[in-house]
Amino acid sequence: MNKKIAIVILSFAIIAILAVVSFWVVWDKRDNGGNVNVNQNINQDGNTNQNANTNQPEEIDYSGKTTKDENGWKTYKNPYWGIEFKFQDAGNRIRVDGGSTGVYLSENSDKLNGYTDIDISCYDSEDFDSLQEYIIDQKIWDPGQGAPAPATKFISLNEKINNNGLKYLRIDFKASDVCYPGQECEGPIMYKYDLYTVFFETDIYNDYCKKRNYTDTGYIRIKNAGNNAIYDQAIHSLKFIEN
Repeated sequence: MNKKIAIVILSFAIIAILAVVSFWVVWDKRDNGGNVNVNQNINQDGNTNQNANTNQPEEIDYSGKTTKDENGWKTYKNPYWGIEFKFQDAGNRIRVDGGSTGVYLSENSDKLNGYTDIDISCYDSEDFDSLQEYIIDQKIWDPGQGAPAPATKFISLNEKINNNGLKYLRIDFKASDVCYPGQECEGPIMYKYDLYTVFFETDIYNDYCKKRNYTDTGYIRIKNAGNNAIYDQAIHSLKFIEN
């Protein structure tokens, strides 16, 4: 008799333990398994995409905008880079593209026949007393810096003022299509092309420069390899706007 009672008690104990375990499993699934994980994303088809990144980096709009003015003139404004300039384009041949390092003007044809680069860059004012000293020391006016280009001959450096009262430095130089940097030239170098590059110094790029591990000083370099009229118009009409 006692043996039967013991078996009954043991059976009830086992049933009670199983009930407790089952309840805990159900509750745990309700807490953890019944909800969609924060790293999942359910699309419109009901499928789950794993590891959806809810902290996507903000896209930066470098593009700027071109608007038409009177008599074939256009105005390009780029709030990100804080610049604005005008150019004449009655035939709608000029394309303006903003990018992560500046602004580029191209002739809108099958082959880009010319362009004006408006580059945003920086220099370390702890190493150089002025932008002019940096330009001459580093020869950054020379198109041969960093890329194959005709050999050049420095002519002059002058300070000028554009139509909006902005000071800029103009480097005039001559270029040859006979000899390239790093190559031996056969015969005398003939400097046939008169070119120039201009530099506007500005403090509106201080944060940009610091992020690029420079000290503090930003500048705009406008260099040309084609349409001189567009080049001149961009230089003389350039102005800084709030960015």
